[in-house]
Amino acid sequence: MYLELVYHLPVSVWFVWNIPKDHPLVPLNLLIFALETAVTTLTCLVDTADWAGYSASQRQGIYSLYLPYLILAVGMGLDAYFRVKAQILRTAKAGVGASAGDGKAKRT
Repeated sequence: MYLELVYHLPVSVWFVWNIPKDHPLVPLNLLIFALETAVTTLTCLVDTADWAGYSASQRQGIYSLYLPYLILAVGMGLDAYFRVKAQILRTAKAGVGASAGDGKAKRT
């Protein structure tokens, strides 16, 4: 509950205002959000498998709620990863990371 209150709620509000504006930090924040959501949802799915007090049909009902959420988080994470990667490569290609001394970007 604290994670939702401290992280999910503020970031979700930030997304509502900044996704339509195409803010450059949206992909990075979506990547972090998706990673956290996928890990916690997967944890819930794995934990549910060990619930002894619930029948298989009850657990199946819980899986039908959590599994689509996990798939959505993984898809969002992959999309965000490729967007962040593209931003980094564009920046590197443009030479924005150039050192102040010689005006050329350093390559590793």
